[in-house]
Amino acid sequence: MAEPMCLLLLCTLSIEPCPRHTPFDGIPDCPVCSEYASCSACLVGCAERCECVQHKQAMSEAFRAGFVTSGIREELDLVDRIRPLLENESGVELPGIVVVGNTSVGKSSVLEAISGVEFPKGSTVTTTCPIRLTLRSGPEFAASVNGASINNKSLIGQHIRTAMEEAVRNRPATVARHNPGFAGTVIEVKLYEPGLPDLTLLDLPGILNSGVAKDFVKTLIQQHISYEQNVTVCVLDMTSHLTNQNAIDWAKEADPAGRRTLGIVTKPDRAVSADTNALDQLESGAFLMGLGYVVVRNRDGDELRANLSVDEAAERERQFFSGERLSGVSAHVSEALKKLSANQKGKQALIDLLLRVQGSHLKGSLIPFRRKGHRQNNEQGA
Repeated sequence: MAEPMCLLLLCTLSIEPCPRHTPFDGIPDCPVCSEYASCSACLVGCAERCECVQHKQAMSEAFRAGFVTSGIREELDLVDRIRPLLENESGVELPGIVVVGNTSVGKSSVLEAISGVEFPKGSTVTTTCPIRLTLRSGPEFAASVNGASINNKSLIGQHIRTAMEEAVRNRPATVARHNPGFAGTVIEVKLYEPGLPDLTLLDLPGILNSGVAKDFVKTLIQQHISYEQNVTVCVLDMTSHLTNQNAIDWAKEADPAGRRTLGIVTKPDRAVSADTNALDQLESGAFLMGLGYVVVRNRDGDELRANLSVDEAAERERQFFSGERLSGVSAHVSEALKKLSANQKGKQALIDLLLRVQGSHLKGSLIPFRRKGHRQNNEQGA
């Protein structure tokens, strides 16, 4: 039997056998698509094409083990190579994952949990520029902010703050006059470390409900989420009714069917009222999250002041969702949380979902660039 085709674009566009077809022990045969069972690179496509529960579980395990992310890594590296070439191209947006939310919903804490980086945070606006967070698994620690190397992980947050302050100072006078305190310059944060998920996320400033810069931030966010190439991640505060959170309204305007919208629900440990239960609202279908949603518990104010580590926070989160620390929330919220499936709660579930969404989205979004490159190669070889 001929070797099965890889569903990744590198193979499908060139119509050649997958160069990464290597046996991956531990993936069970699938009665629907067993021809893909032995290929770690094709596992993503297999799990998307069939309803085999075994394969969906195997895909999640493969992501965590690093087998599948190594295939997606090539797609991410392609985007990284293309991006500098298109910086000055108006109207061109490379595929990506854009993180949006109202101020103080916990965006920075979510990114902190995923990356282990201490982001600038506080009771006021702390993200004053877009931040592109590039995470890659690597053999040893390496980090940079706007190209400047950083040897100490604990200093990354301060370097991010300094870079944002510099970007705001260096804005054109015409921008500064109508937009105090914000800039559209993207701060590039890159982190390589063993065990990191291969993810690229663009964190945008929190949505403002008042102030002179409100319209600037709104335009910046709507510009990014309106591109069909981008997945929108709405970070939602479980203690506030969803109708009061602009992020979900703007995402709905940009993506009415919710096909490229994903939700992260924060502060479940502070949801003391059933009236603001975001889970009921999401399950009702009134707010479409076609890519799903995950509930996470971030560090609270007391834990931040006590300098609770990211690892300790992860253990607190595990205890919370296991029912050991559900005190303080309403009975209704407690029952709603207990009904969540394992892939809807916790940091690891969020990372798994982001990896799956990123892999699937990149494969489709890079088709125009792959085709262009394929045509150029054919013309050069003629």
